Parts: sequence; structure tokens; C-alpha cells
Amino acid sequence: RRVHGDSFVLDFSQFLGMKFVVLVDGSPAAEAAFDRASALSKEGDELHICHSCQFPDPVLDSVAARVGGMVVMDTKAYAEARHQVEEHGRKICERFMQACQARNLKCQSHVIAHGHAREDACKFASDQKADLIVVGTRGLGSVHRFFLGSFSNYIVNHAPCDVVVARAEHNSGSS
Repeated sequence: RRVHGDSFVLDFSQFLGMKFVVLVDGSPAAEAAFDRASALSKEGDELHICHSCQFPDPVLDSVAARVGGMVVMDTKAYAEARHQVEEHGRKICERFMQACQARNLKCQSHVIAHGHAREDACKFASDQKADLIVVGTRGLGSVHRFFLGSFSNYIVNHAPCDVVVARAEHNSGSS
């Protein structure tokens, strides 16, 4: 209860369900994230299954010619390539949506296929006013992490809310 002037305002947010953003990419780490989110959720919670992918440079290279400092692109080929990336994301989300339905979880799916995946995932969570982000990690060794970066590390350090990192089963041969 908060006092506002001569009246008071009741805060019912504690009675509303939580919003989970579950970041998925079809990997075993994403499966672990989904499993963790579904285990943490309770009746009334919302799971937002989100596939955020960076529209890859190899795709751009296949539909664009680089001339000096400019990029000349066939817009129809670009649109088709982007559609394929988005369709792939929808198929990934559909698998998780089916699992939500099987577990009687309230869920929505979202595919973000523009910009940078890490930044877009954090912005999406902020836009959704998420209470928790659940993301998987592949458990890359320090050498791989140095060269490739870590999606989950970025999310932990830039998220607008709490983050749970679910570790996927992995072999012990990581460097």
C-alpha cells in the first residue's frame, strides 16, 4: 500500500504472474533454459519464448556486392534471405510453444531477426517489462569465450531484470 495525497494506492503487482523471457536458439543450452523456466513458472506466469538472431553477414554477402565502401544489394534476394532466417526462428519457437501447451503454460513466441541478437534480446525483455530472463550457456572454455564472446555473459551484464543462466549438459573437452 502506498499513500498518495489524501488517498492510498494498492499495489497488486505481487498478485500478478511473472513475465519470463526465455531466449532460445534450438541448441541443448536453449532446451536447458526452457526446462528451467518451465520449472520456475507457476500458474498465472507468462513465458515469452524469444528467438533473437543477428541477420548474418554471410547471408548479406550472398545477396550484396561490395563496391568500395558501399554495399549494393538486390532487395528481393535480401528480403527472401531475411524471410528464411525468420522462418527458421519461427520453427525453433514452434517446438517450444508445443512444449508449453503440453505443460499447460501460458506462452507467446517472438522472432527478432534484425540488429544484434544480444542487444535486441535485452531490449525485448525491457519492452516486455520482463521479471526474469532465462538463457542457456554452452559452457565454452576461456579460449573459445575470448574469441567468440559469450551471449549469456552479455545478457547477465546488460539485462533490465534478473537473469537465470541454465547450463546445458556438455562434454568435458572444452578449452
